[in-house]
Amino acid sequence: MTLTDMVQICVKENTLDFFEQLLNSLLKSNDRTLLFASRQIVDTLVDNVLTLDSKMASGGDEVISSAEESTSMNAAAAHKEHQERMLACLSTLSLFSKAKPDLMVKHAETLQPYLSMNMNGPAEQQVMNQVINMLERVVPLMDHPSESFLKTLDESLYQLVKDGGMRIIASSLACNAAIYNKWKKRTPAIIETFFKYLKYLHQIKEDVLRKQSPGIPPVKKPMVLRSLFSIGLMSRYFDLDTILENDEEAKKFLDANASALLPSSPSTEVNEENDEEEKQSTKPNPFVEMIFQILTTFCRYRDGDIRLKALNAVGNFTATNSEYLTRTELRNMYMTLLGTDDKEYLGLKIQALKNLELFLSAEESKMVKNNSEWHMSKEEHDLKEMELANSGLASAIIQLYWNAVLNSYYNSSDAVRTAAVQVAILTLSQGLVTPGSSIPTLIAMSTDQNTLVRNKVENMLRDIDSKYAGMVPSKAVAGIRCSFRLHMIIKKDPESVLRGIRVCDQTVTAAGSVENPKLINGVPKMTNDGQALLSGLYQNLRGNRQQRRSFLSSVLRLFSEDSREKLTLEEWLFVADNLAMFPYQVIDEPLYVIRRIESIVSISGQNIINNFMGQLLPRPNNVENDDEAEYAPELIYRRFPEDKSMLHECMKNSQACFILLYLKNFLMKLYGFSDAKIQEYSPSEAAKVYEKAVSSRRNMLMFNPHSALQELRPEAAQKRDTVNGHIEMANQIVAFRNMLLSLDRDNGDEHDGTDATGIIETTKDTINTIMEDEDHDMHMADNISEATNLSEADGRSA
Repeated sequence: MTLTDMVQICVKENTLDFFEQLLNSLLKSNDRTLLFASRQIVDTLVDNVLTLDSKMASGGDEVISSAEESTSMNAAAAHKEHQERMLACLSTLSLFSKAKPDLMVKHAETLQPYLSMNMNGPAEQQVMNQVINMLERVVPLMDHPSESFLKTLDESLYQLVKDGGMRIIASSLACNAAIYNKWKKRTPAIIETFFKYLKYLHQIKEDVLRKQSPGIPPVKKPMVLRSLFSIGLMSRYFDLDTILENDEEAKKFLDANASALLPSSPSTEVNEENDEEEKQSTKPNPFVEMIFQILTTFCRYRDGDIRLKALNAVGNFTATNSEYLTRTELRNMYMTLLGTDDKEYLGLKIQALKNLELFLSAEESKMVKNNSEWHMSKEEHDLKEMELANSGLASAIIQLYWNAVLNSYYNSSDAVRTAAVQVAILTLSQGLVTPGSSIPTLIAMSTDQNTLVRNKVENMLRDIDSKYAGMVPSKAVAGIRCSFRLHMIIKKDPESVLRGIRVCDQTVTAAGSVENPKLINGVPKMTNDGQALLSGLYQNLRGNRQQRRSFLSSVLRLFSEDSREKLTLEEWLFVADNLAMFPYQVIDEPLYVIRRIESIVSISGQNIINNFMGQLLPRPNNVENDDEAEYAPELIYRRFPEDKSMLHECMKNSQACFILLYLKNFLMKLYGFSDAKIQEYSPSEAAKVYEKAVSSRRNMLMFNPHSALQELRPEAAQKRDTVNGHIEMANQIVAFRNMLLSLDRDNGDEHDGTDATGIIETTKDTINTIMEDEDHDMHMADNISEATNLSEADGRSA
């Protein structure tokens, strides 16, 4: 396999970034042997491009080798193969030009004629794009390029901007600007096109504002779209006011439209020191101001395509003219788009996020450039001062939009979430904001359906935790709640119950097939096929025993009666799913969870019982004062008040305890813990005793707390205020009390030094009591009915 074959495979598998990283790391060392070998490879690849080009020009009748000759490949197939090989060669050359552009300097004039080739299909456009990108990196490094070479290059790029597609226009303008900024020998020909587009858009804008036309005619729309896109890029890459400073036609145009150039005031929230810097460095930029006003006008136009193209142009404009992001009109527009969930504006919302991403990428490029310039003149400049000067305005700008960006992530659209993640990652990696407020949303991002997003965010959380000790754990509970909020938004069926378990990343078998685990209601049937949505968060926190325990305690406290966070039943289920499927590695982890469950259930459960009994009507005089009699389902049913809302609230809270008991039983089975093991466990024991690796983890049926799942079914709410529903509630509170008594007996046995009676069996019996069949309920209904009739008769006789 040749180097170009490998690059072709990387392109197909979308892994070219990894090869680029490899080249960068190799060539950064400036090893003479490596550089010599790289120069030979580049020379050979250029020769190969020329050979392939001549074969395609001759009609593709020639073939590459004698072995291929025997296949009797027809001309069309040969031409296609030559194209693919040529594209692979150019892709490889492009990677070398990124890592070490000096290697390509002597080949710049060889590449220039390819700018005039015909683009009849996607392959030719890719070739053209690669050539333009290489020239952008290489030509500025040439020592003394000839005037004729620069002129020919400028004219070729001018034609590409006039006639090319969006991708070619963007590449051509970037290349043209890079060459002009290095060799300012002549005004770029493209400025003529800029002036033409500017006047055209200005006239359209004036007509629309004055309502001289009902709208932009369909015949003019393609030209408007092309002009908007091009002018945005031109304002990004060129200092237009400087270039046109002495242009007479430009001066006349500005004088004629001076009244329209009244700049709006910037946002008052930008730091004062940045304002001072701006005052000192501000100079009139009439063309920049005019472009801004034109673009923002078209952003409000009713046609969706024009609005989107104008907003895209605004993104390119503000990548260089970042101070306009503080303008009130632009800020209001971005805030409105980031805050809307209207599907009609979905494309605009994504574009607004991409605009902010482009601004941050441009700021990052400036920092890299400053860093390289500092290395060339270390004695003359202070790197820290340079970085602070550049990051000050960027930080002030992004803080205006930061909360809106984080909130925009909570959206059902994958594209919106991916764009929001990109903005968040760039902002935090550049240190433009403190990460504290963003951690809950980052935790939610770490549960995203997109694997690439999850991996990026988990790495970011790991970096934050290493730099700011304790910050991630302190926001963990808020992050779990944000994760629940996210998945409630993105779940496809609003009627389905949200679970906190996802299918493990797919594995490929030895035969090459992908295993698809069996799902039941969207959850894997077996434990080996599933993992907690918040696995990434737990993996980051479990390394430190104290930190891990603090995290588990705070999560389990959500189930407590006295918790300040009031969760819904579905959210409790979501949290319990994660606790059940966290990747526990040492036996202390599940044992600690089990012990905390016992403590919470015993305390919260008694509070729930007391609250429930306190809501009942007074006990009848003819009932004996005995605990067992008081907790008979028949008597409890008779004491129900007319308004049962508080009773339902108590029963909802009791579900938290039942979920915890299901969780306890599940963990005991999953990790093979016996009752004796649970009873002998002491959280205060020395770390080395329980910091042993989990010996086994069974592949068993997935965690499914039936009582909670039954309660979440739609028919459960409908049944709640029926006679049968009231009977079930009476049964449930009695079963709940019996479960608490069983826990108290077990705790008493433990304190007395006697053998435990086996909490797991008792709990199973209790849970089964809740799930009695309908025959038993009907029998209980008859008993309660008889008891009620007797009570009424007693009342009449009295």
